[in-house]
Amino acid sequence: MIVAILSHGWVVLDFFVDEDWFLYTLDGMYESFAFYNIYGFSAMMPALWTLQTQYLALQPREVSRPTLIACIILFIAGWLLRYSVLQ
Repeated sequence: MIVAILSHGWVVLDFFVDEDWFLYTLDGMYESFAFYNIYGFSAMMPALWTLQTQYLALQPREVSRPTLIACIILFIAGWLLRYSVLQ
């Protein structure tokens, strides 16, 4: 659960640091301040992220160290891929 919370926090922090990139994505260019911004950021992201954290808190499971390391590596690889595409 700690890894999930830290990864969510990293994505939120990254969004506010590199907020300018969003204006150059398809959603930012063609929808302006429309459905994705209003419904996505204000309703879906908080609901889905808190739902995942609530599930992990109510159903705690031990994850093996190799699985945990694999999840962290996949998160970092996905973030680096997205970051490299946006540059």
